[in-house]
Amino acid sequence: MGEKYLERYHKYFADPDICEYDLQHEELLLDADRWTKEVCRVCQIH
Repeated sequence: MGEKYLERYHKYFADPDICEYDLQHEELLLDADRWTKEVCRVCQIH
């Protein structure tokens, strides 16, 4: 995530809960299981 995106989130959202990942867009499409696990982890869904 670039610095300009972080600045934008902080500008438009009072207290954003930002979870950064070292993933590329294509990784989200090609590895659905990994993405699902990450989303569940962040949302604290077991």
